[in-house]
Amino acid sequence: MHNEKFYLVYTEITIQGLYMSCSHRDEQFYKDNINYIQIKNKIKESILKEGLKYPLCVYSDGTGKCRIDVGNQRFEAIREIENIKRIPCLVHCRIDQGNNPEGERIPRDYNLIKDRFFNGGIKRFEIDINNIIITPEENDAWDPDKQYTKGKSDFSANVKSKLKIKI
Repeated sequence: MHNEKFYLVYTEITIQGLYMSCSHRDEQFYKDNINYIQIKNKIKESILKEGLKYPLCVYSDGTGKCRIDVGNQRFEAIREIENIKRIPCLVHCRIDQGNNPEGERIPRDYNLIKDRFFNGGIKRFEIDINNIIITPEENDAWDPDKQYTKGKSDFSANVKSKLKIKI
């Protein structure tokens, strides 16, 4: 294992120790998109009723904070729940960075991660030197673009309109 460039840790991170990565959605999307707000409220209700089903997938950035790669909507919902202070996370830690969180080391084994953390259902599983993307099988049920635009992404429509691409 001396050739490893990164490892995974399962731990709980404080809300202050996490920040959102909005790779394909700008900040405005999260502020006033009615579809997002409706889904966020459903996620919040689900968390209050059943708890957080899946850990957030985050990347330790070497500063003592973690960037959320998967789970931005759950994070936003949790921030509105008063009594939750720490969030279960699968953390991608690079060996060449300091300030990585401590916790239980988890092998990068698809079946182990699927069975232990995602109840046997993973839609997307990608882990490389800079990212951890593991999405639950039911992810589309919580995606406002897919729920309210029948699969057509607001992002792609927005990009196409900015680039003036016609289909």
